[in-house]
Amino acid sequence: MSSLLSIGVSGLSTNQTSLQVTGNNIANADVEGYSRQRAEVETRPEFFQGVGFIGSGAGVSDISRIVENFLITQLQSDTASFNNLAAYVSSIEEMDVLLADSFSGLSPALDSVFSDIEAGAQDPTSMPARQLVLSDLEGLVERFNTLYQRIQRQQESINQQTKAFTSQVSSLAEGIANLNVSITEEMARGKGQPNQLLDERDRLITQLSELVTVRTAAEDNGALSVFIGSGQALVLGGNHNELVTANSVRNPGQLEINISGLGGTQQITRLINGGKLGGLVAYQQDALPSIYNSLGRISLGIAETMNQQNKLGIDLEGNFGDDIFRDINSSALTLSRVIADVGNTGAATLSVSISDVNQLTTSDYFVDFSGTGSTYQIVRESDNAVVSSGTIGAFPATINVDGFDLDISSSPNAGDKFYLNPTKTAAQDIALEITRPQEFAYASPIVTGSSLGNTGTGIISGGTVLSVAGAAMTDITTPVKFVFTSATSYDVINSSTNAVISAGNAFVPNTVNIYTSPNAAYSIELTGAPATGDEFTVDYNVDGISDNRNGVALGNLRLASSLDNGTLNFEDAYGRLLEELGAKTAQLRISRDASESLLIQSQKSRDSVSGVNLDEEAANLIKFEQAYNASARIITVAQQIFDTLLAAFR
Repeated sequence: MSSLLSIGVSGLSTNQTSLQVTGNNIANADVEGYSRQRAEVETRPEFFQGVGFIGSGAGVSDISRIVENFLITQLQSDTASFNNLAAYVSSIEEMDVLLADSFSGLSPALDSVFSDIEAGAQDPTSMPARQLVLSDLEGLVERFNTLYQRIQRQQESINQQTKAFTSQVSSLAEGIANLNVSITEEMARGKGQPNQLLDERDRLITQLSELVTVRTAAEDNGALSVFIGSGQALVLGGNHNELVTANSVRNPGQLEINISGLGGTQQITRLINGGKLGGLVAYQQDALPSIYNSLGRISLGIAETMNQQNKLGIDLEGNFGDDIFRDINSSALTLSRVIADVGNTGAATLSVSISDVNQLTTSDYFVDFSGTGSTYQIVRESDNAVVSSGTIGAFPATINVDGFDLDISSSPNAGDKFYLNPTKTAAQDIALEITRPQEFAYASPIVTGSSLGNTGTGIISGGTVLSVAGAAMTDITTPVKFVFTSATSYDVINSSTNAVISAGNAFVPNTVNIYTSPNAAYSIELTGAPATGDEFTVDYNVDGISDNRNGVALGNLRLASSLDNGTLNFEDAYGRLLEELGAKTAQLRISRDASESLLIQSQKSRDSVSGVNLDEEAANLIKFEQAYNASARIITVAQQIFDTLLAAFR
């Protein structure tokens, strides 16, 4: 009888616990990260009672937490992947919309400038037409500057997010470390697992994976260590490190991410991956440099080619043209393109001068001096290619790389490092130098002609001006004539002094014969079949303000392949930027959406194991209630038997 009563009490207690666990599951069904629990029931020891072994009831051995660690790890991994792509897509979409927009993008401004130059060249003396070009150029400069400012504003927003995310990472790390302490203390008491604390720790780690990719390692005492980046410890047992930000020396305006703790401080920006923070870092490393540098290269190309072309012409006041835009190689700009590493110990000054816009890339560069300081290596960061290396024999020295000259004042110290940004800030730096519409040099400084007495079919071109600098100016101002001494030969004579400049120049009839002046100031083409005695002339274009040939040449820069080693004009270069940006954005959207689907599936997989199924719990309630009532009935029966026995002995 006492055994029956004990069995009934054990069943009552066991099913009461099961009902409590089931009720707790139902109450927490909508709590994020809650893992359903189950009362683990085991039979009590049986005892021999004459006829055989009889059980003594049941009891609850543990309240287990239903989890599958693989599914939790997969959920955290997919969470990091999705948030990484979502942050990247959000940033790159903003730039894609900005640059492709008809109001904020560069294409409309470029079209207006060249269309109005072409129109103005048709009426080179028209002041309204010239003023329109000046206004267009002001608008183009403003567009470059505005685009750069918008990119900078996005960078500021990214910096604010980076600070917020690193602060959240540090707070979560502290919370996980504190939970580790509490969990190990509870488990050390030998009273089973603290399920609620374990759920809370998993929830914090999942939140952490929204910010960065995490890897965990379980310890024997129940603690969980957390690692980020390439294995940097964020949480070790009850201790945690912090993520902090600092201004970047390499990329002014950007932030570096450091991990700081008992082991000191380590810069880990390029090691951060996954999560929202990793997405922002990846965008700044992969997409942003190309945007800065592509715009900058176009800016430099326009400024340099238009400056050079305008200098080859005569303006409305009869003067040789000057720069339309600010000199791209001013002292201030050449110095601003180099950033010295904070760890440098030498006093060398480096500067970057643009030597050929056609050879410029859309990359930044890194120069490292080793050995005695005269041994160097220049790395193009876009593909990590070593583009120049060697030993410098004497200083000052100049190294030409990818369309720019690196000027080095003196020998750096061994280990000194410098970062080169040939094109990065050019969209910000571009500015108009020209202030009056009269200064557009639409006229060519030379004019060609044919003698009225010529009897052959020879033709002289209008000439192409190549240079007006230095000795070339002598060629421009010296009138010359080409006198054919035979059908296949001609002399070049100074028209003023009749001095022979060159005699017996070979000529091939009915083909293009190119003559270049002695100091490479201009070239002309002679074609057809001149007769003996025929003469052609080249003169300084005095008072030729109605001439439009240099204006036409300015307009033709629209289609000139002035960038990327002669493969792109300005509009093509901008189009390539938009195309690459658009393609990358579309591809990332697809990856983000696919990652979101995987995350949803991972969440469902986790919930199918650990989540609360209300239908299942309702069924358990009925089952445990029935078992509870049955156990109570056992106790009642035991009581009745006891009462019957008592009555028998009265």
